Amino acid sequence: MSAFSESLNDDLNNVFFDVEAFGDAVVLVRGSERISMRGLYDTMVVENDPSADLPAISHRQRLMVRKVDLPGQVARKGDVFELVQKNGVHKTLRLKAVEFADESYGVVTYQLEETK
Repeated sequence: MSAFSESLNDDLNNVFFDVEAFGDAVVLVRGSERISMRGLYDTMVVENDPSADLPAISHRQRLMVRKVDLPGQVARKGDVFELVQKNGVHKTLRLKAVEFADESYGVVTYQLEETK
């Protein structure tokens, strides 16, 4: 990757992936390790509007984290994340990675499902 591309990715990363300002505190549980980090969690919940002519499409939950925050900078299927929801109930979600995409700009996007 050229210096210009790296610089552009760094700039875009700071603008669109400011986890310190917009991120959620999550804990990666990998074996006996527990690693705290911040990420962007998206439930992708689609409300079904009974007045709409089209049915709602179901989407999986996803989490975006910085690759440098992962142990060895490696994402894995089966990674488990704990996330405390901020909806007033403070329920802890346990979410398991069923798939992931290692983006070229230093971000890993996980597709998740709830687990025990």
